[in-house]
Amino acid sequence: MIESIKKLIEKIIKKESFRYLFFGGLTTLISIIIYSVCILAGLSVAIANTISTIIAISFAFCVNKIWVFESRDLSAKTTRGELIRFIAGRGAAYVIETALLVLMVDVMNLHPILSKNFTQVVVIVLNYLVSKFLVFR
Repeated sequence: MIESIKKLIEKIIKKESFRYLFFGGLTTLISIIIYSVCILAGLSVAIANTISTIIAISFAFCVNKIWVFESRDLSAKTTRGELIRFIAGRGAAYVIETALLVLMVDVMNLHPILSKNFTQVVVIVLNYLVSKFLVFR
């Protein structure tokens, strides 16, 4: 019984989608915490989102390369290409997220932290698709 549970857990952990959700969850948590601290410190939505995005992207690249998509080629050429594509994809997601946040907070007068939580769903889906099909192929 215990052995079959161990095998099931190992099988789940080996699944790329599980690893992406786990590390994506950590990345999202980092982003939301940094964003919240910045908002509570009085920064604008756009500045808070920029700071949280830069920190989250740095963390996400490392964990996605090594643990999620298991890109084992650590050569400078490969890593540089992956990093450029990763930043470009995350940059596009950042623009979409910031536009949504400005719309939700500044135009619709919704709560900035709840709005950030909502936009994270959109960002997670976009980032997975970009990483899976364009960055770590």
